[in-house]
Amino acid sequence: MSGSKSCVRLQGVLLQQLLDSVDSILFDCDGVIWRGDQVIPGAPQVINLLKQHGKRVFFLTNNSTKTRRMYADKMSTLGFDLQIEGMVQ
Repeated sequence: MSGSKSCVRLQGVLLQQLLDSVDSILFDCDGVIWRGDQVIPGAPQVINLLKQHGKRVFFLTNNSTKTRRMYADKMSTLGFDLQIEGMVQ
């Protein structure tokens, strides 16, 4: 890569177009929705809102030190509404 790039905050029409164009959304876990045992502020609310709007949400991790059940329990503790089927390792 030739240097860092900043993220663009999607708002208004662009955000709506993106959400209208997808049925499913994938999230990495470590460093994206939590860091260690601390939730990223706002992450549970955003993910739960996506689900309320009919989006299928899946969580991915390449960390094999925990089982899917352990991840599902952690996510529940951190405030995420998750079925274990939504966790992909």
